[in-house]
Amino acid sequence: MLLDARARLEQGETPLAAAFDGLCLAAAGILLVLPGFITDAMAGLLLLPPIRRLLLIWVASRLVVVGAGRGHQGGHGPADPTIIETEYHVVDAEPPASEHKRLEP
Repeated sequence: MLLDARARLEQGETPLAAAFDGLCLAAAGILLVLPGFITDAMAGLLLLPPIRRLLLIWVASRLVVVGAGRGHQGGHGPADPTIIETEYHVVDAEPPASEHKRLEP
């Protein structure tokens, strides 16, 4: 699985399927540790590659990709940056000793 992910990265592709398989196998391991027949059955299903493939298709159909490489020119930042001008002043963490006032009883 890691070799497949590395090979896809070297080809310039996103190793989504390999990462999803790893996530499913980790979830199956956690479910197997938890007591109960239902969690064991769910873990068993996650261990089957055809079930993981169907689950990947189902999850991928519900994902929304936002900003896939749009709005950048040559990797130097946004094409239309928002510039906000403001003023500031530095605030000391502790006022000078002369400004400390004590209350007298």
